[in-house]
Amino acid sequence: MDDITMVRQFREAMAEPDPATLRRIRQDVLTALPSGADTTPAGVRNRWSSASWRPGVLGRIGVRAGGRAVRFGLAAVLVGAVATGLVVVEPLVTRDGQPVVGHEAAAAELNQAAEAALRASDPALRDGQFFYIRRAGAALVGFSGGPCGGVSYLSTSVAETWVPHNWTDQWMSRSTYDLDRQYFRPEDKARIEQCDDQRSPGAPEVRKAPAGLFYPEGAHKIDDEPRDADGAIVYHLSPAEIERRLAHGGWQMPTPQFMADLPRNPTRLLDRIYHDSAGHGRSRDQEAFVLVGDILRSGIVPADLRAALFSAAALIPGVRLAADTANLDGRQGVAVTSTEGGNTRVELIFDSSTGEVIGEREVVLRDGYRPGLSRGTTIRYTTVSRQVVGAMGATP
Repeated sequence: MDDITMVRQFREAMAEPDPATLRRIRQDVLTALPSGADTTPAGVRNRWSSASWRPGVLGRIGVRAGGRAVRFGLAAVLVGAVATGLVVVEPLVTRDGQPVVGHEAAAAELNQAAEAALRASDPALRDGQFFYIRRAGAALVGFSGGPCGGVSYLSTSVAETWVPHNWTDQWMSRSTYDLDRQYFRPEDKARIEQCDDQRSPGAPEVRKAPAGLFYPEGAHKIDDEPRDADGAIVYHLSPAEIERRLAHGGWQMPTPQFMADLPRNPTRLLDRIYHDSAGHGRSRDQEAFVLVGDILRSGIVPADLRAALFSAAALIPGVRLAADTANLDGRQGVAVTSTEGGNTRVELIFDSSTGEVIGEREVVLRDGYRPGLSRGTTIRYTTVSRQVVGAMGATP
């Protein structure tokens, strides 16, 4: 019997605690923390800061030098629903004011999400139906020089993807960038008019390709890609290319075969995560946490694997609870983070009662990190949703 089955059977025999009891337990955890304990949160490395940006990637984070933008990609292929207005996180605090509680609280929430995912039933697709995956995100864009030096804003993007019942059939993606700008200070919006960066949001970019291979390696050239009569970028790939795509999935771009081969036992799964993330990130545990977020963000992870991933994350020593009532785009969940030093922290937000991932966000940990950004400000977020639709291009 594996760990998840044991937890499920044990859980079924126990009565569900009421919300008031759960909150009292969380408060007991906070109270029990010693005042001198090392609970200072630390930011997780922005693992995407060295990636190349391209259209179709989730979002952009950039710094402007001398008036020119240097943009860095966020390593996710899809994005979900856009939050409105600036977000300031109000985390839980210990008695000495530190905004992170212990590992035990995070593990409890993660294991509860694992149990919920095991009880969930993934919607089944029939021929002709598609998973409609919608993500939206916002990423920081900043100026380090020129007339707008010191100005920062969040640039929002939305992407939609239609995944067919048969992965070898044609997929479709539709992405729109720089839809809105959220400024941190009133004066920044006025100053931005001095810069040559007043672009209007472009038309959505539509791509079609089998197996979701929207960017075939070595096949596409910017402004010279194959298009159909409606202007969509369309790639027709050979069976061998499709087979290679499906056989070489990964944590950032999972495929059915890749996910089927991952262990469902949480301990063995975490060992696999440590193996695949070795040599990357600020630390072994932090990078393991990042990989869990990478694959869950895809929106296509089956329920049994989601459960195993939640339970595996609960075993990572550095994972802690950042907020038990995190709000992201009007959806409420639990935020957990891996704290390993830095100016920001990355949080994975999920609904522990349903086992569904809501999204991610990156939060500033200290005042003065950038001009106009105070501690607790969100500088990047992504939300995820998935539904079944009856045709490519259809929306719920």
